Amino acid sequence: MNISRTGNFIPTQKLGLNGGFETTSHFTLATTNHNHHNVFYSAKLKKINIKLIVSILILHVGIILAGCGCTDDEKQPETEKKLKVSEAMMEDKYKYKEIARDGSFIAYDNGVVYDSRTGLEWFAGPDESTNWKKARAWVDHLDAVDAAGGGWRMPTGNELQTLFKKGAGENNMSPLFKSRGWYIWSGETGKVKGSIWSRWEAVHFDFNFDGYISSELRWFSSLFRGFAVRKSRIDNLLAASYQCNLDTVKSLCDTGADANMKDPDGYTPLMMALLNRDHKVPQLLKQVEIIQLLIDRGAKVNAQQKDGHTAMYYAKKYDLAQVIKLLKQYDAK
Repeated sequence: MNISRTGNFIPTQKLGLNGGFETTSHFTLATTNHNHHNVFYSAKLKKINIKLIVSILILHVGIILAGCGCTDDEKQPETEKKLKVSEAMMEDKYKYKEIARDGSFIAYDNGVVYDSRTGLEWFAGPDESTNWKKARAWVDHLDAVDAAGGGWRMPTGNELQTLFKKGAGENNMSPLFKSRGWYIWSGETGKVKGSIWSRWEAVHFDFNFDGYISSELRWFSSLFRGFAVRKSRIDNLLAASYQCNLDTVKSLCDTGADANMKDPDGYTPLMMALLNRDHKVPQLLKQVEIIQLLIDRGAKVNAQQKDGHTAMYYAKKYDLAQVIKLLKQYDAK
């Protein structure tokens, strides 16, 4: 039998309510045989299309649900093994020894890396592809066993940005971290406005190119790593300014701290006060107070770091209207 198939708008007739014929046109799939009989499958085709759409939706939901549980249960023993903490990490946080320095970063023999510029202590997780859930489990375990004094948590995207240094190491971060990852997970989730995937995403910092905060589905792991962070001692004006600790800034200034001190990359306390971008109202007010205090203590508003950026550059970059207004009063550029 010769069968030809066409998908066209085909006029058909049916008996109307008034006894006459009504002509309608609809898209239909027709088969024609040698007896010239037409068999129409429009209703059947609709059912097939609906089933196909439902199947695709079920498949996508299945993929999403599978991704959310991407802990590889069958590999759980291996995961638990990698969560083990070295004996050195279990020592008291103030007893470990310094073994290396790189700019403002100081590495200790238990794996902790202290950033004297921000007053944050870091610990890099296993140098292997790590999804978000696995990174969180590792950080939670560090804190649960009170490693090196405890207090560990996942970092924010803004905190991760302080680790970026273009041209440093293999991936624009200090080689003291001994990490080959290009993307470091933060603890922030569901932060992407307008994204249909936001409930399954987590924020991370991308160390490629000029470095930037982005987000990705939490079950992605290739070239992703997990880091732990905690606030540490504040022993200089740079760290006190970054952490917006007004009382400590006052105390350090009163005891002779230099308001124009610089770290190896040229960052001043004035700049560091602007790098902490927790834009809550109390934080913004503290930033303004700290900046005013530093200026009163002789801070140079147009001081530049190695890249040529000034405090005004960061104020404009992060759209800090109150700070911009204040800096302009002192002819900041």
